[in-house]
Amino acid sequence: MNNPYRFGGFELNPVTRQLLAEGLPVALGARALDVLLALIERRERLVSKEELLELVWPGLVVEENNLQVQISALRKILGPQSIATIPGRGYRFTAVLGADEALPATASAVAASSHEPLSIAVLPFLNMGADPEKDYLADGITEDIITDLSRWRSLAVTSRNSTFRFKGEPVDMQRVGRELGVRFLVEGSVRRMGERIRITSQLINAETGNLVWGERFDRPMADLFAVRDEVVQTIVYAARQRARVGRPCIGSRGEARLRARDRDRPRIWTPSQPAGSVGRPGMGERPVGTTRNPRSRIRIGAARR
Repeated sequence: MNNPYRFGGFELNPVTRQLLAEGLPVALGARALDVLLALIERRERLVSKEELLELVWPGLVVEENNLQVQISALRKILGPQSIATIPGRGYRFTAVLGADEALPATASAVAASSHEPLSIAVLPFLNMGADPEKDYLADGITEDIITDLSRWRSLAVTSRNSTFRFKGEPVDMQRVGRELGVRFLVEGSVRRMGERIRITSQLINAETGNLVWGERFDRPMADLFAVRDEVVQTIVYAARQRARVGRPCIGSRGEARLRARDRDRPRIWTPSQPAGSVGRPGMGERPVGTTRNPRSRIRIGAARR
């Protein structure tokens, strides 16, 4: 297919191999462009890491880290929600193309019936390093995850002030879940080892105390922001998959459409608010994450090139 792909203010021409944002060219490396084309052309399914490596570096032996670098570069330009990471398996392009705008009837029905957001709270991540002064790193990662999760409309995220009172205390997940009034809890730890960082994260069902999902992320410190985005993606994916058990399955295009809508408006709430409510301006509500000017991303991408 040689027609341009249009999504979220971007246009990708596979013939000229050029990416435009609002009509202006974006600086994008050849490998990153190959990865983006491979994901878009296979957008109706997950693309494994092995398949991407073979498509982008045919006949070459390449470390997986090279693929992660290209995925990170694409997310910085297109936005972190444009490419989903399926833990241990691969990636999937989740932005909505112009021809994919229409939702299947089953997806529309499910979307209309799913008004109540999933309630979730992120507990302070533990600093597992030898230096207690490095607590700021674990606290900063926790705050960033709370902020990023709050940009998904399908989630009701408990505020930082409500969760940080549990810092340094033994936690009974079911008791904390009842106190905060949430369905899911996120806990984790951070360990810095020289120029590398290890982040572990777990998603807990607050009603039962059972583990829903757990993952360990080992990355260079230079990839800290990229791995934070990956943690957020996998938390959202795991929570929504678990919440969808017993419901009709949404088609791939419908699911992508719902994901694209999720960042319309942030939601942050405290235990004093009902799960579906949004705080008044000045009380936890922040500017929408998708209101960034695409031209500013263009300048950033060009500078890094």
